[in-house]
Amino acid sequence: MIYSIPLAEAIDEYTSSSLFSRLAASTQRHRRYTLSRLLVVAANISSTDLSVRHVDLCLQDLEQGDAHLGGRRKGKSQRSLNSDRASLGMFIEWMRSSRSYVSPSFNPVAELKYSKKTTARKMLQIPAVRLPEVFAAAGARHPVERMACALGSYLGCRPAEAAMLRVESVDFARLEIELLVEKTHQRLTMPMCAELRDELVDYFQWYKRAMGVTKLSPGWYLLPARLTLGSPQMPRGLRGVPGATKMTPGWPVDPAAPLGRAGIGKAVKAAARAVGYSGSELDWVGGHTLRRSAARALYERLRDHGRDDALVMVQTLLGHAQISTTMAYIGVDTQKDRLRGLLAGQRMYDAPVAAKGADVVDLDTWRRAA
Repeated sequence: MIYSIPLAEAIDEYTSSSLFSRLAASTQRHRRYTLSRLLVVAANISSTDLSVRHVDLCLQDLEQGDAHLGGRRKGKSQRSLNSDRASLGMFIEWMRSSRSYVSPSFNPVAELKYSKKTTARKMLQIPAVRLPEVFAAAGARHPVERMACALGSYLGCRPAEAAMLRVESVDFARLEIELLVEKTHQRLTMPMCAELRDELVDYFQWYKRAMGVTKLSPGWYLLPARLTLGSPQMPRGLRGVPGATKMTPGWPVDPAAPLGRAGIGKAVKAAARAVGYSGSELDWVGGHTLRRSAARALYERLRDHGRDDALVMVQTLLGHAQISTTMAYIGVDTQKDRLRGLLAGQRMYDAPVAAKGADVVDLDTWRRAA
């Protein structure tokens, strides 16, 4: 049986469901915005009256925006629209399978999703041999930025996860770091490699000196935010000084506030620029760049050492539910790699073999030739 309710009520019920609440906050905001535009173009019709035309009008509205009419809402790129298509598809799937608010055969997004292809973005991959350069460049700006780069490279955590780490998250005795996974809201214990341990030891020594203490408070953020010029804790010598906004290693920090995802992204981009990357190479550089680069480097190291489970190990490090997500994230295709290794510079087929008896010459023919 199909139940018909106003579209606005269906959207409210969906955004209040436990399925929706398990999504990351940024994903929730994005889906609420997409559904609000669907409600605008559909004019709060009943759920059973929703059609392909309404979904298409919603996507057109998102693509065009209203800036051309003097509004403030900018249009979206095709890549962003693919995300909106997915959001609409999940909402309609929820109405179809969980609530029977639409017909079981109703799937308007199927013919619209991915109808317009976009070229894949070329993400910067920083080789493992250049990571020490990146760390040094980040440390020249501030020790917190160096540690942000080290966590992304050696722990494989997302920027939002690194931003939420506390001093108490680090366990030197067990060589472990406890993470709060951004997307699943689960706590995960990650191993501390030797390189990260050395970075953390030096960093904790600096942190103590910077705060003027002999022991760090367990509740302090591992990546503290930098103090702003107007902060009461800012040393008087830095207030109003020309050029004081330029980042320096001695800039004071606030252990009660996190550096944040945006701050980590800026730190990575500044370090990449300092070691020579420029132009279009920096277009998509941010907090995920070192996480992606380190994961790719680890995969290649394990693969070259003959580990058949190389991709699975990287998947575990990154915390992906599907191995296909890991392959797309680090930019590898194992089947293509195997095919390349099999055929590159090699014969595709065996060399032709002479048929049996092909080297036997008839006696009369041999006598005539002699």
